[in-house]
Amino acid sequence: MPFFNLGGKKRYIPETDWNRGTYRELKALLNELPEHYLDQTATIQMTESDEFISISSIGWTGEASTLDEDHFFLTINA
Repeated sequence: MPFFNLGGKKRYIPETDWNRGTYRELKALLNELPEHYLDQTATIQMTESDEFISISSIGWTGEASTLDEDHFFLTINA
């Protein structure tokens, strides 16, 4: 697994391209992560405020949604 050294700590570098933001890319990234990352709280970084917010739930849209029906989504409490 690729790692880099930052401030004396080894950090993981994913091989998967994660910059386009699709669920397929997220899945590929999660599949290659070392096990200990998978038990961490899923967190989103807000670009405007540089704030980190935990994901509070995972769901799928129903029939009356602004997204397509049956669309996977993550919920945050901001």
